[in-house]
Amino acid sequence: MEISAVTDSLSLSPSFIGRQTSLFASSRLSVWFFVLCLFGLSSVCCPLSALAQAPLIVVITDNLTVEDLINPEASQLLAMARQGAISNVNASDKRARDFSAQGLPGLPLREISLANDPAALLEVAHRVSHTPASLTLLRFPISVADRVHSMRRLNILLYALYAERPEADLMIFSPQPVLRGKTLGFVLATGTSFPPGLFVSASTRTPGLITNSDLRAFLYARFSLADPQKIGGHILHFAEEKSTGEERVAQVRQSAYVAELNGRALQSVMPVIFGVIALFIFALIGFRRSWLKIGILFALNVPAALLFAPLFPPPTLPEYGGRIGAYLVGLSVIALLCERKLRVSAPLVCGFLLGAPVTLDLLCGQPLLKGSLLSGYPLSGIRFYGIGNEYLGAIVGFLLLWFLHNRKTENSDRLSRSLIFFALLLAVLFGSPTIGANAGSVIISTVGIGSTLFVLRGKTISPKRWLALALLGVALAFLVSAIEAKLFASEASHLGSAMQTAGGGGGVLSLVTIAVRKVGMNLRLFLSPFFLFAVGLGCGAVFLTTRRLREEIILFLTEHPTVRTRFSVVTATATATLLFKDSGVVSVAFLLMTVLLGLLWEMTPQKNKP
Repeated sequence: MEISAVTDSLSLSPSFIGRQTSLFASSRLSVWFFVLCLFGLSSVCCPLSALAQAPLIVVITDNLTVEDLINPEASQLLAMARQGAISNVNASDKRARDFSAQGLPGLPLREISLANDPAALLEVAHRVSHTPASLTLLRFPISVADRVHSMRRLNILLYALYAERPEADLMIFSPQPVLRGKTLGFVLATGTSFPPGLFVSASTRTPGLITNSDLRAFLYARFSLADPQKIGGHILHFAEEKSTGEERVAQVRQSAYVAELNGRALQSVMPVIFGVIALFIFALIGFRRSWLKIGILFALNVPAALLFAPLFPPPTLPEYGGRIGAYLVGLSVIALLCERKLRVSAPLVCGFLLGAPVTLDLLCGQPLLKGSLLSGYPLSGIRFYGIGNEYLGAIVGFLLLWFLHNRKTENSDRLSRSLIFFALLLAVLFGSPTIGANAGSVIISTVGIGSTLFVLRGKTISPKRWLALALLGVALAFLVSAIEAKLFASEASHLGSAMQTAGGGGGVLSLVTIAVRKVGMNLRLFLSPFFLFAVGLGCGAVFLTTRRLREEIILFLTEHPTVRTRFSVVTATATATLLFKDSGVVSVAFLLMTVLLGLLWEMTPQKNKP
């Protein structure tokens, strides 16, 4: 057995600090809290690097889940969680996974044999505690076959490490929990630098959720091993909490459970939902058109139903699916009642039932968007905050549907201008780096709003005008990113981080690389079997609908000729979405689905209305 302990060039002045944060550290936290409030950066976060540094021992494991925090065979884990910082971890970065398996450059980690008896583990802890290293990396694999034995040995090791070196910081990191399939790992730490609370970073802007690349960046920055901005990830902060350790553990367990539940539901519940909707469209369109309308409302309400479903996650997968179905029925009933009582088109009511909660959720830290089955941020690793591609496409689709709908009244132009003002407010919200974090939203909004103004003035949207609007949107997106990079520095979102990389030596080539990567992502999504199946299903539905409702469609377009001219706004906006939005094919799919289903609702004869 070989243990590696490496000392860097930092000069440390260790002092005996027990499990509770010292008065000196608490005072420093108070000062940071006051300074951060003055600058409006944060009310609860304080950089870990600002605290007095102590020697750090990092124990890296695999197959360790959040449930192990309450495992009686590893009671020391729960003791650490009660008094230290804790968070869920997403293992989405390959470089960070390499770190968890191989260690840091120049700091190799050594594996501790599971065959060690308690006496040998105590000897390991003794050797580690008597080295002058400021950073020690240990790897302790958890055996799935003999889990009880593994957890007991881990418990002994942690207890011995803390008993031998109480002034040191101790961190447990499990980036790849594979015991029960695809789910979140966790990290917890106690000691001088880790008062009770939840980890948070600019990668997720969510207390209690980080990425393993953030931990990697934190170690590089704390021990001056490399520039964190050049290796990805953000330096960890923590949000102090006055809640009990059990409450913090419960919060982390809840987040991991929702992520795991969504991971299983994505393969079982979602196909059932869309299969039922497809049956309505294909099988019932020629049988009873009122049933078709029910299918349309169900389809339009899917994003909102999935947004609300994780509010109170049920214990079983079938109950989760049943709850989603109940939300679909409830939202559809509300839309029908509003249409009958308030004389407002049911699809527009569906848009309000989605847009209002999403807007409020963005302003409140996005707890609903992060837990939604439709976005599935924690597991995908694509986006951890802001509005996702699916919800962005649906909301833009509802806004365009509102514009197409405002044609029957004498004040339609006034209503359309009011819509533009409302869309502008949403564009500011969705394009805000710290809230929406979506450069594509700025470009899409510029093209959509500009096209709408052209149409309202009786002008056509020529290729030159579309290109001018698109270039204006790109310029605005660059401006917003540059301002954020300047103001927020290390706390910038991925927009500002890209500009920082370009300004820090990466140059324009780094931005071109990002753009090429986004194009490649769009191509992979477009050519995936699932997406091709969805496209085929949609095209089949459109073909069947145009054949079955040919007379109704001709009559509708004859009675409302402005729909044809105004639909050019939809085409221009969808094109910009496809070209400038990462995963734009997904956003376009939801945008077009929303618009076409809303128009289909109006084309269906009212006499068959349920």
